[in-house]
Amino acid sequence: MTKKTSFPTENVDRISARLSLTLAALIPLVAIGLTHFYSENYGKKKSSQTTSAKNYGSDNRLAEFCSKNVKDNRAFVLFKYGTCVVIEGKKDTATIKNEALRILSKTATPDARFVCTPVEDNNLIVSYTEPVFHLRFGEDMNNNREQIESDFRRFLTESELADITPSWEPPFHAKVGLRSRARLLKDAQNPVISHIIAPRGTEKTSASETASVSF
Repeated sequence: MTKKTSFPTENVDRISARLSLTLAALIPLVAIGLTHFYSENYGKKKSSQTTSAKNYGSDNRLAEFCSKNVKDNRAFVLFKYGTCVVIEGKKDTATIKNEALRILSKTATPDARFVCTPVEDNNLIVSYTEPVFHLRFGEDMNNNREQIESDFRRFLTESELADITPSWEPPFHAKVGLRSRARLLKDAQNPVISHIIAPRGTEKTSASETASVSF
């Protein structure tokens, strides 16, 4: 069942369908308990190992968050523009990378569905219909609020733009979600892995086995 978001426009039903801010998008993350882990485990260090590529500007705060939420059967793959893919089950690093790339490609469509969930410290999780998310930090959102508020239309698709009036504006969190979706598309167009955060003891693979993955 779709939960309508109360956008202030006469086209509310159509634009809600286009942006698809639905409960369905939460299912993958709720199923693995990620949003609950945020409140229960934030600040508790977990036993994990991190494989890092060159520093491509990936936010270390996201890597820290993932490290604190890793489990024996859960790994996180972080991409250059902040997209994070959650991989469930015990797997070696080559399988983790390949699954992450597959999920990223499947998720990243111009009109990808997303939902925004406020969490602690005024942060925001933007999640999609696959186990993929962005963690947007409250401090960053506040520092860039004016730009986020003013230029959201450039992140809408042509069909979404066709469905809105010149005066229409979504809620602030939805604007952050649109910018996050743009990062998702950037990561899918040129997937560069910045970190793989896996349970300690995860089997590492040789360079030859991972040569097809772009770092």
